[in-house]
Amino acid sequence: VQLLDEMEAKRIPATEVIYTSLIQGFLSAIPSTPLAGAPPASPVAVASSLDAASRAQHPYMVAALTLKQRMEKRGLRLNRVGYNAFLSAALALQSDWGTEFALRLFATMQRERAALAKAASLSSSSSSSEDDDDSAAAASSRGSAPSDTWYVLLDGFVRMGDFGRADAVVQEMQRQGFEVRNRGLQRLVSQVVRGRP
Repeated sequence: VQLLDEMEAKRIPATEVIYTSLIQGFLSAIPSTPLAGAPPASPVAVASSLDAASRAQHPYMVAALTLKQRMEKRGLRLNRVGYNAFLSAALALQSDWGTEFALRLFATMQRERAALAKAASLSSSSSSSEDDDDSAAAASSRGSAPSDTWYVLLDGFVRMGDFGRADAVVQEMQRQGFEVRNRGLQRLVSQVVRGRP
């Protein structure tokens, strides 16, 4: 973080990979059990725009959120790896805040992917008519969450024993026409459909 501070101070361009690596480092250090009685201090200065609910969470979550804000201020977007790290860590908190944060973040991710898919579809409209159907189908499939994101969501809810929300995720996958090809994800979907761990 000190090195990133120095890079920013010297106006050395930092890519989303640098921010994401730091974010992942903080998020992977969060224990998989809810934090009780943790000191409010954060290893990274908390931005004043973070709300009280965010500050009440694990200090490493706060640090990661602060890094995300710094990244966005420089016009960099959180990539899929970053989204998945936040989703996993938020669900690992096993708190109402963590669950709500994960659901909001997933909704944001879905909106961004849909917008990118729509833009890709519009840019392909100038291609030949025989390519149009293939391009539209490809853009549509890019609008759905990737396999690893579905896995992170389902795994988090199954670990929490929240089969109601896990079932809602499976239904959303089906609604979007997502085809499950990953063996680990297939196992989780079967577990949710059966409704037991």
